[in-house]
Amino acid sequence: MNEHTLSQYLNGYISEEMLRYLINEERMEYEEELYERWALREPEHEHDSQPLTDEEIAAYYDEQYRKKLNLTRDERGRLSKGATIAKKRNCDEEDIWSLYSTGHWTVKEIVALRGCSKSTVYNVIKKYKEKEKDI
Repeated sequence: MNEHTLSQYLNGYISEEMLRYLINEERMEYEEELYERWALREPEHEHDSQPLTDEEIAAYYDEQYRKKLNLTRDERGRLSKGATIAKKRNCDEEDIWSLYSTGHWTVKEIVALRGCSKSTVYNVIKKYKEKEKDI
């Protein structure tokens, strides 16, 4: 999924159903490309001539997708520190403050809308409140 599509989703221009559809389309294109590349390669041994099953292709794609997003979990099921779920470009401090300062958005809603972490939103709020006290 490209950055433009993600930003449109985060800004509310496309629905969650449309986002799922686009991700599924991208996955299908990737699986077709992967299969074509595999079909063109030379088999190393005679027993390698079996084509990949749909499950193997799907498992490989899911593994590559998780590697791309760095979505690894520890033994307790928590996301690793390196997870790149929240993109910094979506966590613009001025935008977060403008949403919060209107009084119409809660921290939970801002987190869901912008894809930032809760601590990022609280840090921005704290920073701007301190700036107001200094003025």
